[in-house]
Amino acid sequence: MDDMHDDYLIHSDSEGFSDGIEDEFERVNDDENNDEVVKPHIKVFTPKMLIRYMLENVKSVEQITLLPKTINRLLLDHFKWSQDDLTDRYFEASDSLAFLKKTILPTLDPSYTELPSLKLRSYSDLHSPKDSDVREIACDICCDFHPPDQIFALGCNHFYCRNCWTLYLESKILNNNQANKLTCPTPKCECLIDDDCVADLLSSSLEPSIFSSSDYQTGGVDPTFSNPISHQSRAFRAFQRLVVNSFVQHHRHLTWCPGVDCGYAVCSNEEYGTMGPEGKMIEITCSNCHEIFCFNCGNPWHEPVLCNYLKLWLTKMKNDSGTAHWVAANTKECPRCKATIEKNGGCNHMTCRNANCKYEFCWVCLGGWDAHGAQWYVCNSYKEAAAQKAREAQDKSREALSRYLFFYDRYANHDQSRKLEATLKDSVANRMQELEDQGFNWIDVKFIRHVVEVLCACRRTLMYTYVFAYFLKPSNEAIIFETNQSDLERAAENLSRILENELNGVIAAQDLTKKLQDTSRYCSSRREVLLQHVKEGYQNGKWQHRDNL
Repeated sequence: MDDMHDDYLIHSDSEGFSDGIEDEFERVNDDENNDEVVKPHIKVFTPKMLIRYMLENVKSVEQITLLPKTINRLLLDHFKWSQDDLTDRYFEASDSLAFLKKTILPTLDPSYTELPSLKLRSYSDLHSPKDSDVREIACDICCDFHPPDQIFALGCNHFYCRNCWTLYLESKILNNNQANKLTCPTPKCECLIDDDCVADLLSSSLEPSIFSSSDYQTGGVDPTFSNPISHQSRAFRAFQRLVVNSFVQHHRHLTWCPGVDCGYAVCSNEEYGTMGPEGKMIEITCSNCHEIFCFNCGNPWHEPVLCNYLKLWLTKMKNDSGTAHWVAANTKECPRCKATIEKNGGCNHMTCRNANCKYEFCWVCLGGWDAHGAQWYVCNSYKEAAAQKAREAQDKSREALSRYLFFYDRYANHDQSRKLEATLKDSVANRMQELEDQGFNWIDVKFIRHVVEVLCACRRTLMYTYVFAYFLKPSNEAIIFETNQSDLERAAENLSRILENELNGVIAAQDLTKKLQDTSRYCSSRREVLLQHVKEGYQNGKWQHRDNL
């Protein structure tokens, strides 16, 4: 095991490394074919760039701590890849081992006075020549005997044969999805194994450098293979994936692009965020798949609603939207425990099935059944105070449900319109070709595609304005917001109508450019007015939200 890989991540020369990655940044983030304006605070990483960026961070810390590469990677994971935080805490510690015990190795055997070796070394390498008469050593797992140069141990001196080491690592990686803190197989032994050693054991049937294969996969997606391969190869590639996934998941400024099969990662600095102290929303446009999403929560871009309220909305929508309409039409709540009850017979005498309640009441007036006296199945208690109170509580509950359905229906309607209008891109492409064949200027023709993008952006914004409004308390600012929302809604519907008429040939070609340009520009301006008003409201603390929904 002496011939370990010099670089377990990627084969690259150290000289000119930073220059190379910066050149690739410029190529990826300033693609001539990319119509999106890439913000200066955003960097998009290809898988190869991502690995190089990770190595650059590890190497930088290695020069300060003088600790093994694997230890530095785990330390950076622990400190969310903040080199400043790591080095500050490192120099505060009395020594390196004390620092490691406080961070990544809290259960390390206290008998160690220095960090045990992470490298696998053979029995013959660890023992003096006078022990050369030892011809075979037993593996503690398979119990077979092996020559001294074919059985290996870490700094803990627990010896296992190469095959058992390999099978153990395969099990940890493939069955447990573990790539960080791989330790000695001996129970309760916390001695770490070096990443280079893992690569050496698992990559013998593949190329000599880890993460250099062209079929490397990212984004937490399990690799699939068209040809039968060994467990050893699968474990090797899974190790690649898990190490890089850990890097992205722990790095405070990195996230995977959620685009389908994209595999790119995005880096954003922490200063950017325009929605005020309640939460940051960072808009990301992937230069690879053009997915537009929120860096903070990973959901599709959802301005103007904040991430925490969107999370509440999505949870409520998942739990309520499928049954809310039916519940509103077919059920009532128990006046005592508020359990939802369905009336499935003609009798008005209801008994709550909640084991802790069992309240008997009248379906018509919601009053207690004992107050009905001998007038069974005929309600004559409409003016009773208790029944009136129960009906008021029922009405309040129904009003809350009705309010939710109001906002949900409009949210869902704009979502459906957005999806349908996104499919217009193919029709637009055909129409653009027709107009070009008729001799129209290419700049005017290309504008049609821009109109579709404007319309989809307005629909997306309108979707989330109803989420924003659902949590919003009434105020003068809320009235202004609703006015802006209504203006944008009318503008979007008008633009949608004109675009559909144009694609169907209803509008004469010579009137096309002016109508679409004027309407789409007005639509964009109304969208900007609405979003700017929301931003100013957050910055000035004018928005008050409902917390008991």
